[in-house]
Amino acid sequence: YYLTLERSKYRFSIAPNLNKILTDRRANIPPAKVEERVREEVRKAFAAGKVERVFFPGKSGEIPDRAALTFVVLPPEQSAQDRPTTEAAIAAMTREYGSSGRTFKSALIWCLADAPGSLREEAKKVLAWEEIREEEADRFDEAQKRQMTESLKKAERDLREAVWRSYKYVLMLGKDNELKTIDLGLVHSSAAD
Repeated sequence: YYLTLERSKYRFSIAPNLNKILTDRRANIPPAKVEERVREEVRKAFAAGKVERVFFPGKSGEIPDRAALTFVVLPPEQSAQDRPTTEAAIAAMTREYGSSGRTFKSALIWCLADAPGSLREEAKKVLAWEEIREEEADRFDEAQKRQMTESLKKAERDLREAVWRSYKYVLMLGKDNELKTIDLGLVHSSAAD
């Protein structure tokens, strides 16, 4: 039996409620689709502004060596959770440009995520609500459709905020030629400027 809300009253039903459908859908979302959605949201969050951006570099040659301030956004998998490995990769890409040395090392500002877990969970939730809307919306009553629409909007907002909360570390080259880590604290989208 499933507990459903109709206006201001609750009732039991044998038809699955939206929570059950959401849970089933979330369990069946492929990880590749989740990673793709997370990366898409990260790109959207860093899209505004006049500073040049490089998203998810795999090699140092993918990051330009110019005298222009550049945000280098690392993928969520390279997070602060695995700090020694991530910092070693950042240090190597800061020093090198392909097979030669990098001239403009101080032009790079590295953006690093705290942990990818919350991003993935929020992306799963958004993808599940989108699938429910596309495939099953026609069999819902008006109250369920309204609840589904509100839940999808909330999930999209939560994913956007999860990107802001996750990417809270900035790394740059200090005066001593060593990487300096700055923790921006709790960041949210209203602090975008």
